[in-house]
Amino acid sequence: MKILLAIDKSEYGRAALRMVGTQHDPSKHQIRILTVLEPLIPLAYTETPMVYGPRLDAMLRDRTKSAKSLLDRAATELRDKGFSVTTALREGDTRREIVQEAEKWRAKLIVVGSHSRKGMTRMVLGSVSEYVARHEHCSVEI
Repeated sequence: MKILLAIDKSEYGRAALRMVGTQHDPSKHQIRILTVLEPLIPLAYTETPMVYGPRLDAMLRDRTKSAKSLLDRAATELRDKGFSVTTALREGDTRREIVQEAEKWRAKLIVVGSHSRKGMTRMVLGSVSEYVARHEHCSVEI
């Protein structure tokens, strides 16, 4: 079965990774580990273009390097347990990218951590896991 594991750097992403590694049979599952970089929106009024350009480029390189490192560590952990693993790094709205990747890859299960946000924080930031559960056509484990 194809399992899409969506992770980030949080403890909740780490918990989702551990859960997949301990609760699923490596001989029966293919894992795709996905992490999504939200786009940076430059605040042009806070920096001059001459200064902002190089700093933004360096920030983007660092974010990408960090995301690739996260994927590599997670993939190694699951491969060491015998899983067949591929990775994917996307940029965009995390919720939509997870749903699109699952559909494109034809995942049968999506595993995603939850930050358990409540109240105003949830209203402002939204819930990735809730969005995925409501918009995906395969099973979702949170």
